Order: sequence, then structure tokens, then C-alpha cells
Amino acid sequence: MIEIKPKLSICIPTYNRPSELLRLTTEILGQIKNISPDSLEFVIIDDSDVINHDVERLLINAKLPFNYIRGKANGIDSAVIKIMESAKGEYVWWCGDDDQIAENFLETIFSVLKNSSQKIGYIFCSYVIGKLDSISKPSYRYVTAESLLNEIGVDITLLTSGIFNRALGVKAIDLAKKYVGSAFASQPILFAAMFPVGERISCCVIDTPLILNNPTILEKTGLFYDGVDAFGVNYWSILSEYSNSIPALVRGKFLKRTFGHIWRGLIIDWIKRDIPSPRNRLYDLRKYAVFPEYWLAAFIFMMPKCAVKFFYRIYKFFYPASYSSK
Repeated sequence: MIEIKPKLSICIPTYNRPSELLRLTTEILGQIKNISPDSLEFVIIDDSDVINHDVERLLINAKLPFNYIRGKANGIDSAVIKIMESAKGEYVWWCGDDDQIAENFLETIFSVLKNSSQKIGYIFCSYVIGKLDSISKPSYRYVTAESLLNEIGVDITLLTSGIFNRALGVKAIDLAKKYVGSAFASQPILFAAMFPVGERISCCVIDTPLILNNPTILEKTGLFYDGVDAFGVNYWSILSEYSNSIPALVRGKFLKRTFGHIWRGLIIDWIKRDIPSPRNRLYDLRKYAVFPEYWLAAFIFMMPKCAVKFFYRIYKFFYPASYSSK
């Protein structure tokens, strides 16, 4: 018997967000009326303390193929890898359990895949924070992987914003496992889909925002993890792995765009941590000494912390759009 491979695997890693997962699943199922059931599958990896039976019932009643995987709370990196290994679709959509989608999201994705004259490696869907506007006909365009990466920058790190070719992405599974714990184990897989060796592919940017991103609010203050570890250390290392497939100019532009984020991250990290300054500075020096961003900001670390806080407040006043306090 020949197994029918779905066109799209909707892959949702979730952890202790039952109401958000139910909301997202309901939104997605509300869009499948004009889509063949054979074209979709759900794959959910649930690390929650209690299984979400409401979501299971929804999927059973929808008569769609689904795989509800119970896992252990090993973090988002392990979850996205495991969920992709379990997916069978030609394309994979990793979806954050707390995000939301516009009412014509799935219709637009299938339109992008149908109308392309080349194999699609990666689709980037624009997103907003706050409120989604209703758009009857979303706009999208086909682009090269190089121009897409230069255009979207670090927005590629939002899981929900991307759909990728599974056959291309799966080739980077072993490399992705190397970066479990970095917050970005998903990125080698996306880069492999965007920059396949010896194969011509196209990418797509959906300009109309079809995703409502609900940013996670960190309960713990201190350590500006996203700014320093993730973008400064981990992302540099991941991009270096693709020195043979991603042009040097593209990698350079991408890292240049993240420089401000890294630099502000170092400063905010130092300001927010309450440990004594000598230990604080030695911690930064040991961890980030090999990165030029640290030395370019080193003169600030030599200043008294009270002075840095004062100048940082002034900086925020004049450049409110240049930093994130989340």
C-alpha cells in the first residue's frame, strides 16, 4: 500500500499552555474547509504535566492525520528536532503554541506552494505584535535565499514565521543536535533548506502579516540571554558552519545587522545583574573575550554601573525603537 505524503506538517511544540494550544488548534482547523485532508497532518509534542485531551478530541473530530507525542521537558531545541523527525509532510511549519494566525493563513501558504515555478526551500511569513488586520488578498513574492536572509535578518528566528522543505532541512539534523541548548537548534535546519548544496531553489516572503506573535514574557530578570548568548555567540557559530554555502557577504551583512542587538544585550545584561561588579566583569570577560563586540563595548564596562545606567536611560530616550525590554 502506498502511503500518501501530506503537503504540510503542522508541527507544534508545547509546554504547559493548554488554553493557548487549544486556541491555535481551533484557528487552524477553522481554515481546512477548502483544503484536502490528505494535504495536512498535525504533529504535536507535548512536554506538559497533563495531556491536553481537548486538543486530541478536536483533531479526532476533524478526521485529520495527527501524531500527539508525549515528551519530557527537555527544552524547545530538543522539541523542534524530535517533532521534525516525526513529521511526514513535504513541508514543515513549526508553530509556537502561543501564537495566532490570520483567517487566510493556510490558503496563502498553499497558494505560494502551488504558484511557484521552482522548488520552494523556505517561506517567510511576516508577523505583527499587537493586532492582526483582516486582509482579503495577502501579497507575497518569490526571492533568492540570499536576498531573503538580508531582508528579514533575525526575524528568521521566530519559529512560527517559517515554513521549510523537509527533505532539504532534514539533512542538517545532526548539525542541529550539536546546537541543542543554544536556543537556535532550528536554524541549521532552516539554512539547509535555504542554501542546499548543488540544488537551485526559490524562497518566498509573504509581505502581509498573517501571524500574531505573542512574545513570551520572562519571569526572571537579569541575563539578557537573547541578546548575548543567542545572537552573539550561538548565531555566529551556526553561520560559520555554512561558510561554504552561504556567501561571505550575506553572512557579514546578517551579523552586522545583529551587532546593535548584541551590543545592547551586553550592556543590559550587565546593568540588570545584581552580582558584585568584579565578578560580573570577570564573567563577561571569560565568556565573551573572543568576540569583537565585547571589546568594542569594553570601555562601558570600565565605567561605574550607576553611570552606565544613567547614560542608558538617555540612549533609550533618543532611540526608543533600538532596544527591547522584554
